[in-house]
Amino acid sequence: MKAARLSLNEHLAAVAPDFDALAVQTPDVDTFCSSSVWTAPAHSAFHANTTTVVSRKGNSCVSLARGSGDRLGHYLMPTEGVWQLASPVVGPDPEENVAHLIEFLEREPHGATLALISGIAVHSVTETLLVGRARRQIDGVGVRPVVRHVASLEGGRDGFLSRRSRKFRANLRRISRRAVDAGVEVHAQVAHTQVELLAFYRRALAIEHRSWKTATGNGVAMGPMKHFTRGVLSRALAAGDTPMFLFAERDGEDVGYLHGVLRGSYFRGLQMSFDDAHRALSLGNLLQWATIQALIDDGATNYDLGSTVPYKALWSEAEVTTSGILLSL
Repeated sequence: MKAARLSLNEHLAAVAPDFDALAVQTPDVDTFCSSSVWTAPAHSAFHANTTTVVSRKGNSCVSLARGSGDRLGHYLMPTEGVWQLASPVVGPDPEENVAHLIEFLEREPHGATLALISGIAVHSVTETLLVGRARRQIDGVGVRPVVRHVASLEGGRDGFLSRRSRKFRANLRRISRRAVDAGVEVHAQVAHTQVELLAFYRRALAIEHRSWKTATGNGVAMGPMKHFTRGVLSRALAAGDTPMFLFAERDGEDVGYLHGVLRGSYFRGLQMSFDDAHRALSLGNLLQWATIQALIDDGATNYDLGSTVPYKALWSEAEVTTSGILLSL
C-alpha cells in the first residue's frame, strides 16, 4: 500500500507538537512568519506540489519542503518560499539549531542536491554559525536579503508622531480632515470566533474585489493568496492570537480595510486595500493611522508592516533584514 502523504500540519503534530513554542523562542528570525500560523497556510497555498519533512532533536526543530524540477533536480526549500520570511529551523539555541540543521542536511536520503535556508537575520549569531559550518561542510552561496519595516509604538500617539517628519504630520492632519468632511469613519474589529472571522474576512474580500490590486491581477481576492491569507487569520485565532480588522466606511458603505494579527504586544500586518473609486481620500494612509492608534490603545509596542514597499519606510523606524544561503549538498 502506498504510504499516506502527510501535510505540514500533520507532520508538525506528529513530530513536534510544540513547534510554535520553539519558534517564539528563536533568536535571529521572524518568529511570527517562522511559526506554523504562517508556514502551514503558505505551504498549502503555494507549495502543495512538494512534500514536507520535519525533524526534532532536543530543543530544535527543522521543517523543510522537498521538491523536484527539470532544471534544479531534487531540492529542499523552506515551507514558505514565496517571500522567504520563514526560517526552516527553530529553537532557543543558535548553536543547537545550526548543528541540527547541518546534520539533517547531511543525512538527506532522497537525493536532494540543493537546499535553500532562508529567514535568518543578517550579521546574526545564527548566520555566522551557519555560514561557517556550510563553508566547512557544504558549498554555500548567498541569497538575496529580505527587508521588513517595523514601527515602534513607544510613547503612544505623541511618541509615534514625534518620530515622523513635519511634512508627514501635516499630511496626516490634512488627510484626517478630508476624511471627516467626506463622511469617512474607520472602525476596528476583533474576531473572537471563527464565525466572526469569516464574516470580517468576507467584508474585506468584497472591498478587495473593487481595488486597483484586483483590477491589475495583484490582489488577494483570488488564487493562492486568497487561501493563504484566510489560512493565516484562521490559524492565528486558533493559536490564541488576535486577528484584527479595520474598516473604513463612507456613508455606511465599506470602502477600505486593513487586517493583521496581534500576538502579545506585536502586531503583524497582513493586507490593506481600498475601493479604487475612493482613491482621492488617501484611504491607505487613513487606515494605517487608525491601525496605529487602535494598537496603541491595546497596549501594542510594535507594528510589523511586512516586506519592503517604499511607503512603509515613512511609517516605521526599523528595517529588519533577513537572508539565507543556498547550499549545494
